[in-house]
Amino acid sequence: MIRPAVPADAARIGYVNAVTWQAAYAGLVPPGLLARQTPEALGAPQRGEFHLVAEDGQEGLVGFATAGATRHPEFAADAELWAIYVLPGHQDRGIGTGLFAAACDRLVAIPRASAPPRRSSPSGSSSRQDPSGNTSISGRQA
Repeated sequence: MIRPAVPADAARIGYVNAVTWQAAYAGLVPPGLLARQTPEALGAPQRGEFHLVAEDGQEGLVGFATAGATRHPEFAADAELWAIYVLPGHQDRGIGTGLFAAACDRLVAIPRASAPPRRSSPSGSSSRQDPSGNTSISGRQA
């Protein structure tokens, strides 16, 4: 089940973030950096940001996605998916795909007036959304 996060999910989201980060980046980043990825290191959602969580029937919260208004106004996007983390033992089961789809649905539902102004990237590309909600970047489907 995928649902919006609530404040009571904060500790478990932090746990999923830390465990998944440590598993994914072991051997790729310095151990000291991995050690700083603790459950407490992930903050509460900021203005314009949201978390969605994925639960299973046995362990509860096993993944999350974070998305919101773009953090990079220099890119041709109004919003972005910032993170998807799924516990290692729950990967390859479609949970990440479900989080991705749910985050995209929520992002395209954000009224355009509340999104930052659209900008062109340094390469001159721009994003457009057709009436059915499909997004294209410089004419390519996204």
